[in-house]
Amino acid sequence: MIKKTTILISYCIVLILSVNSVNSQDFSDISSLNLRELTDPQIDLLLRRAGAQGYNEFDILKIAQSQGFTLEEIDKLDKRFKSAKNVNRIAETATAPLEDTRLRKQWLQDIEVFREIDSDVFGYNVFRGTSFLSFQSNLNLPTPIDYVLGPGDKIFIDIYGESEAYYQVEVSPEGDALLENIGPVNLSGLKLNDAKNRLKSRLKNIYTGISTGKTSINISVGIPRAIRINIAGEVQLPGTYNFSAFNTLYNALYVAGGVTEDASLRDIRLYRNNKLISSVDVYDFLKSGDMRTDVRLDNGDLILVGTYKNRITIK
Repeated sequence: MIKKTTILISYCIVLILSVNSVNSQDFSDISSLNLRELTDPQIDLLLRRAGAQGYNEFDILKIAQSQGFTLEEIDKLDKRFKSAKNVNRIAETATAPLEDTRLRKQWLQDIEVFREIDSDVFGYNVFRGTSFLSFQSNLNLPTPIDYVLGPGDKIFIDIYGESEAYYQVEVSPEGDALLENIGPVNLSGLKLNDAKNRLKSRLKNIYTGISTGKTSINISVGIPRAIRINIAGEVQLPGTYNFSAFNTLYNALYVAGGVTEDASLRDIRLYRNNKLISSVDVYDFLKSGDMRTDVRLDNGDLILVGTYKNRITIK
Protein backbone atom coordinates (compact mmCIF):
# COMPACT_ATOMS: atom_id res chain seq x y z
CA MET A 1 0.00 0.00 0.00
CA ILE A 2 2.91 2.34 0.86
CA LYS A 3 4.49 1.63 -2.53
CA LYS A 4 1.19 2.23 -4.34
CA THR A 5 0.71 5.50 -2.43
CA THR A 6 4.22 6.65 -3.25
CA ILE A 7 3.75 5.91 -6.96
CA LEU A 8 0.49 7.86 -7.14
CA ILE A 9 1.94 10.84 -5.27
CA SER A 10 4.94 10.85 -7.64
CA TYR A 11 2.73 10.93 -10.73
CA CYS A 12 0.57 13.67 -9.22
CA ILE A 13 3.67 15.75 -8.50
CA VAL A 14 5.04 15.32 -12.04
CA LEU A 15 1.66 16.18 -13.57
CA ILE A 16 1.07 19.33 -11.56
CA LEU A 17 4.63 20.55 -12.00
CA SER A 18 4.21 20.19 -15.77
CA VAL A 19 1.22 22.54 -15.85
CA ASN A 20 1.93 24.91 -12.95
CA SER A 21 4.14 27.91 -13.55
CA VAL A 22 4.55 28.61 -9.81
CA ASN A 23 7.93 26.91 -9.47
CA SER A 24 8.44 28.07 -5.91
CA GLN A 25 5.63 25.93 -4.47
CA ASP A 26 6.67 22.76 -2.64
CA PHE A 27 5.15 19.66 -4.30
CA SER A 28 7.16 17.10 -2.34
CA ASP A 29 4.02 16.11 -0.42
CA ILE A 30 0.48 16.02 -1.78
CA SER A 31 -0.76 17.63 1.44
CA SER A 32 1.28 20.76 0.59
CA LEU A 33 -0.77 21.42 -2.53
CA ASN A 34 -2.91 24.54 -2.34
CA LEU A 35 -6.13 23.16 -3.79
CA ARG A 36 -7.61 26.62 -4.12
CA GLU A 37 -4.93 27.58 -6.64
CA LEU A 38 -5.41 24.54 -8.88
CA THR A 39 -7.45 25.37 -11.96
CA ASP A 40 -10.12 23.07 -13.37
CA PRO A 41 -7.86 21.93 -16.23
CA GLN A 42 -5.15 21.06 -13.68
CA ILE A 43 -7.64 19.01 -11.67
CA ASP A 44 -8.64 17.35 -14.94
CA LEU A 45 -5.02 16.52 -15.80
CA LEU A 46 -4.45 15.21 -12.29
CA LEU A 47 -7.39 12.81 -12.63
CA ARG A 48 -6.39 11.68 -16.10
CA ARG A 49 -2.80 10.96 -15.13
CA ALA A 50 -3.88 9.17 -11.97
CA GLY A 51 -6.50 7.24 -13.94
CA ALA A 52 -3.87 6.08 -16.42
CA GLN A 53 -2.02 4.53 -13.47
CA GLY A 54 -5.07 2.73 -12.09
CA TYR A 55 -6.34 5.19 -9.51
CA ASN A 56 -9.56 7.17 -9.18
CA GLU A 57 -10.68 10.22 -7.24
CA PHE A 58 -11.52 8.13 -4.18
CA ASP A 59 -7.94 6.83 -4.04
CA ILE A 60 -6.66 10.42 -4.14
CA LEU A 61 -9.02 11.37 -1.30
CA LYS A 62 -7.77 8.46 0.81
CA ILE A 63 -4.16 9.41 0.16
CA ALA A 64 -4.94 13.03 0.98
CA GLN A 65 -6.45 11.88 4.29
CA SER A 66 -3.41 9.74 5.09
CA GLN A 67 -1.18 12.75 4.33
CA GLY A 68 -2.90 14.91 6.93
CA PHE A 69 -5.66 16.67 4.98
CA THR A 70 -8.41 17.96 7.24
CA LEU A 71 -12.02 16.91 6.66
CA GLU A 72 -12.73 20.39 5.33
CA GLU A 73 -9.88 20.14 2.82
CA ILE A 74 -11.01 16.68 1.72
CA ASP A 75 -14.55 17.95 1.23
CA LYS A 76 -13.25 20.82 -0.90
CA LEU A 77 -11.21 18.42 -3.01
CA ASP A 78 -14.20 16.14 -3.46
CA LYS A 79 -16.34 19.08 -4.59
CA ARG A 80 -13.68 20.02 -7.14
CA PHE A 81 -13.94 16.54 -8.63
CA LYS A 82 -17.71 16.82 -8.90
CA SER A 83 -18.05 20.43 -10.08
CA ALA A 84 -17.26 19.87 -13.76
CA LYS A 85 -19.51 20.60 -16.69
CA ASN A 86 -18.82 17.51 -18.83
CA VAL A 87 -19.01 13.87 -17.77
CA ASN A 88 -16.13 11.71 -18.92
CA ARG A 89 -14.56 8.48 -17.93
CA ILE A 90 -10.84 7.94 -17.72
CA ALA A 91 -9.58 4.78 -19.42
CA GLU A 92 -9.06 1.82 -17.10
CA THR A 93 -5.63 0.29 -16.62
CA ALA A 94 -4.75 -3.34 -16.86
CA THR A 95 -4.60 -4.15 -13.17
CA ALA A 96 -8.32 -3.99 -12.34
CA PRO A 97 -9.07 -7.00 -10.09
CA LEU A 98 -11.71 -9.63 -10.75
CA GLU A 99 -12.72 -10.32 -7.15
CA ASP A 100 -15.69 -12.75 -7.11
CA THR A 101 -17.07 -12.02 -10.56
CA ARG A 102 -16.04 -12.69 -14.10
CA LEU A 103 -16.95 -9.14 -15.05
CA ARG A 104 -13.82 -7.08 -15.45
CA LYS A 105 -14.05 -4.50 -12.70
CA GLN A 106 -14.35 -0.86 -13.70
CA TRP A 107 -11.75 1.18 -11.86
CA LEU A 108 -13.68 4.41 -12.04
CA GLN A 109 -17.17 5.73 -11.59
CA ASP A 110 -18.46 8.59 -13.74
CA ILE A 111 -16.12 11.51 -13.15
CA GLU A 112 -17.17 15.04 -13.95
CA VAL A 113 -14.29 17.02 -15.41
CA PHE A 114 -14.05 20.39 -17.07
CA ARG A 115 -12.23 20.69 -20.38
CA GLU A 116 -11.26 24.28 -21.04
CA ILE A 117 -9.46 23.51 -24.28
CA ASP A 118 -11.54 23.80 -27.45
CA SER A 119 -10.57 23.96 -31.11
CA ASP A 120 -12.05 25.22 -34.36
CA VAL A 121 -9.93 22.78 -36.37
CA PHE A 122 -11.94 19.83 -37.69
CA GLY A 123 -11.36 16.70 -35.63
CA TYR A 124 -9.17 18.21 -32.93
CA ASN A 125 -11.83 17.98 -30.21
CA VAL A 126 -12.46 14.27 -30.80
CA PHE A 127 -9.90 12.99 -28.29
CA ARG A 128 -10.29 15.86 -25.81
CA GLY A 129 -13.57 14.76 -24.25
CA THR A 130 -15.41 17.82 -25.55
CA SER A 131 -17.37 15.85 -28.15
CA PHE A 132 -20.04 13.18 -27.82
CA LEU A 133 -17.54 10.56 -28.98
CA SER A 134 -15.77 8.66 -26.21
CA PHE A 135 -12.62 6.63 -26.63
CA GLN A 136 -12.56 5.27 -23.11
CA SER A 137 -11.85 1.54 -23.20
CA ASN A 138 -14.62 -0.75 -21.98
CA LEU A 139 -13.25 -3.75 -20.12
CA ASN A 140 -16.59 -5.56 -20.03
CA LEU A 141 -16.94 -6.00 -23.77
CA PRO A 142 -16.21 -9.47 -25.20
CA THR A 143 -12.55 -10.12 -25.81
CA PRO A 144 -11.68 -8.54 -29.21
CA ILE A 145 -11.34 -11.14 -31.97
CA ASP A 146 -7.94 -9.75 -32.94
CA TYR A 147 -6.63 -9.87 -29.36
CA VAL A 148 -3.35 -11.80 -29.10
CA LEU A 149 -2.58 -13.59 -25.83
CA GLY A 150 0.67 -12.78 -24.08
CA PRO A 151 2.50 -13.09 -20.75
CA GLY A 152 0.45 -11.60 -17.92
CA ASP A 153 -2.99 -12.35 -19.35
CA LYS A 154 -5.29 -14.03 -16.82
CA ILE A 155 -7.58 -16.39 -18.68
CA PHE A 156 -10.60 -18.59 -18.00
CA ILE A 157 -10.81 -22.06 -19.56
CA ASP A 158 -14.19 -23.76 -19.30
CA ILE A 159 -14.75 -27.40 -20.22
CA TYR A 160 -18.39 -28.45 -20.31
CA GLY A 161 -20.68 -31.14 -21.68
CA GLU A 162 -19.92 -34.80 -21.11
CA SER A 163 -17.00 -33.72 -18.93
CA GLU A 164 -16.77 -30.58 -16.84
CA ALA A 165 -13.74 -28.67 -15.57
CA TYR A 166 -12.65 -25.11 -14.98
CA TYR A 167 -9.26 -23.42 -14.97
CA GLN A 168 -8.22 -19.86 -14.14
CA VAL A 169 -4.58 -19.35 -15.04
CA GLU A 170 -2.11 -16.62 -15.89
CA VAL A 171 0.09 -16.84 -18.95
CA SER A 172 3.67 -17.05 -17.68
CA PRO A 173 6.62 -14.94 -18.90
CA GLU A 174 7.55 -17.97 -21.03
CA GLY A 175 4.10 -17.88 -22.64
CA ASP A 176 2.71 -20.98 -20.92
CA ALA A 177 -0.64 -21.58 -19.22
CA LEU A 178 0.02 -24.11 -16.48
CA LEU A 179 -3.03 -26.36 -16.10
CA GLU A 180 -3.30 -28.37 -12.90
CA ASN A 181 -2.56 -32.09 -13.38
CA ILE A 182 -2.00 -31.48 -17.09
CA GLY A 183 1.07 -29.28 -17.41
CA PRO A 184 2.03 -26.20 -19.42
CA VAL A 185 0.35 -25.29 -22.69
CA ASN A 186 2.01 -22.53 -24.68
CA LEU A 187 -0.60 -19.94 -25.67
CA SER A 188 1.44 -16.76 -26.08
CA GLY A 189 1.15 -15.15 -29.48
CA LEU A 190 -2.16 -16.84 -30.31
CA LYS A 191 -5.57 -15.34 -30.93
CA LEU A 192 -8.38 -16.85 -28.85
CA ASN A 193 -9.64 -19.18 -31.56
CA ASP A 194 -6.14 -20.49 -32.22
CA ALA A 195 -5.59 -20.91 -28.46
CA LYS A 196 -8.85 -22.87 -28.22
CA ASN A 197 -7.71 -25.24 -30.99
CA ARG A 198 -4.37 -25.78 -29.26
CA LEU A 199 -6.12 -26.58 -25.99
CA LYS A 200 -8.43 -29.03 -27.77
CA SER A 201 -5.43 -30.80 -29.26
CA ARG A 202 -3.75 -31.01 -25.87
CA LEU A 203 -6.81 -32.02 -23.83
CA LYS A 204 -8.59 -34.44 -26.18
CA ASN A 205 -6.66 -37.40 -24.75
CA ILE A 206 -7.85 -36.48 -21.24
CA TYR A 207 -11.40 -35.43 -22.05
CA THR A 208 -12.43 -37.94 -24.72
CA GLY A 209 -15.69 -36.13 -25.40
CA ILE A 210 -13.73 -33.35 -27.14
CA SER A 211 -13.04 -35.63 -30.10
CA THR A 212 -16.68 -36.73 -30.38
CA GLY A 213 -18.12 -33.25 -29.91
CA LYS A 214 -19.81 -34.15 -26.62
CA THR A 215 -17.42 -31.93 -24.65
CA SER A 216 -16.73 -28.30 -25.52
CA ILE A 217 -14.00 -25.85 -24.58
CA ASN A 218 -14.33 -22.11 -24.13
CA ILE A 219 -11.51 -19.67 -23.42
CA SER A 220 -11.82 -16.02 -22.42
CA VAL A 221 -9.62 -13.29 -21.00
CA GLY A 222 -10.44 -12.42 -17.39
CA ILE A 223 -7.86 -9.69 -16.78
CA PRO A 224 -5.86 -8.45 -19.76
CA ARG A 225 -2.15 -7.99 -19.25
CA ALA A 226 -0.52 -4.63 -18.63
CA ILE A 227 1.36 -2.95 -21.44
CA ARG A 228 3.57 0.12 -21.28
CA ILE A 229 3.52 2.52 -24.19
CA ASN A 230 5.06 5.89 -24.98
CA ILE A 231 3.13 8.80 -26.46
CA ALA A 232 5.19 11.65 -27.90
CA GLY A 233 4.84 14.69 -30.09
CA GLU A 234 1.86 17.00 -30.35
CA VAL A 235 -0.38 15.67 -27.55
CA GLN A 236 -1.52 17.44 -24.40
CA LEU A 237 0.10 14.92 -22.02
CA PRO A 238 3.09 13.20 -23.64
CA GLY A 239 4.69 10.51 -21.55
CA THR A 240 4.80 6.83 -20.67
CA TYR A 241 1.52 5.10 -19.80
CA ASN A 242 0.52 1.73 -18.38
CA PHE A 243 -2.55 0.40 -20.16
CA SER A 244 -4.72 -2.66 -20.44
CA ALA A 245 -3.71 -4.61 -23.53
CA PHE A 246 -7.30 -4.16 -24.72
CA ASN A 247 -6.52 -0.52 -25.49
CA THR A 248 -6.07 0.90 -28.96
CA LEU A 249 -4.35 3.90 -30.48
CA TYR A 250 -7.48 6.04 -30.14
CA ASN A 251 -7.88 5.05 -26.46
CA ALA A 252 -4.29 6.17 -25.89
CA LEU A 253 -4.79 9.55 -27.58
CA TYR A 254 -7.86 10.11 -25.39
CA VAL A 255 -5.99 9.38 -22.14
CA ALA A 256 -3.14 11.65 -23.29
CA GLY A 257 -5.62 14.54 -23.40
CA GLY A 258 -5.97 14.69 -27.17
CA VAL A 259 -3.81 16.53 -29.67
CA THR A 260 -2.46 20.07 -29.56
CA GLU A 261 -3.35 22.86 -31.97
CA ASP A 262 -0.13 22.18 -33.91
CA ALA A 263 -0.82 18.49 -34.45
CA SER A 264 -1.50 16.65 -37.67
CA LEU A 265 -4.29 14.06 -37.68
CA ARG A 266 -3.27 12.91 -41.16
CA ASP A 267 -0.11 11.06 -40.17
CA ILE A 268 -0.07 9.62 -36.63
CA ARG A 269 2.68 7.03 -36.54
CA LEU A 270 2.83 3.84 -34.51
CA TYR A 271 6.23 2.24 -33.97
CA ARG A 272 6.78 -1.28 -32.63
CA ASN A 273 10.21 -2.78 -32.00
CA ASN A 274 11.76 0.30 -33.65
CA LYS A 275 9.78 -0.29 -36.86
CA LEU A 276 6.95 1.77 -38.30
CA ILE A 277 3.92 -0.54 -38.39
CA SER A 278 1.15 1.94 -39.09
CA SER A 279 0.62 5.49 -40.30
CA VAL A 280 -2.88 6.51 -39.26
CA ASP A 281 -5.06 9.12 -40.93
CA VAL A 282 -7.77 9.92 -38.38
CA TYR A 283 -9.86 11.61 -41.06
CA ASP A 284 -10.52 8.16 -42.57
CA PHE A 285 -12.46 7.44 -39.42
CA LEU A 286 -14.05 10.88 -39.05
CA LYS A 287 -15.31 10.97 -42.66
CA SER A 288 -16.30 7.34 -43.24
CA GLY A 289 -16.28 5.62 -39.84
CA ASP A 290 -13.43 3.31 -40.87
CA MET A 291 -12.26 1.80 -37.57
CA ARG A 292 -9.42 -0.10 -39.20
CA THR A 293 -7.26 2.91 -38.41
CA ASP A 294 -7.76 2.25 -34.65
CA VAL A 295 -4.80 -0.10 -34.19
CA ARG A 296 -4.52 -2.31 -31.12
CA LEU A 297 -1.48 -1.55 -28.98
CA ASP A 298 1.27 -3.81 -27.68
CA ASN A 299 3.93 -3.49 -25.01
CA GLY A 300 6.68 -1.01 -25.85
CA ASP A 301 4.78 0.75 -28.64
CA LEU A 302 5.55 4.36 -29.47
CA ILE A 303 2.82 6.70 -30.72
CA LEU A 304 4.22 9.78 -32.42
CA VAL A 305 1.92 12.68 -33.33
CA GLY A 306 3.64 15.01 -35.77
CA THR A 307 3.16 18.70 -36.57
CA TYR A 308 0.82 19.80 -39.34
CA LYS A 309 2.42 20.94 -42.61
CA ASN A 310 -0.36 22.91 -44.25
CA ARG A 311 -3.68 24.22 -43.02
CA ILE A 312 -6.53 25.95 -44.85
CA THR A 313 -8.94 28.19 -42.96
CA ILE A 314 -12.40 29.00 -44.29
CA LYS A 315 -14.15 32.08 -42.91
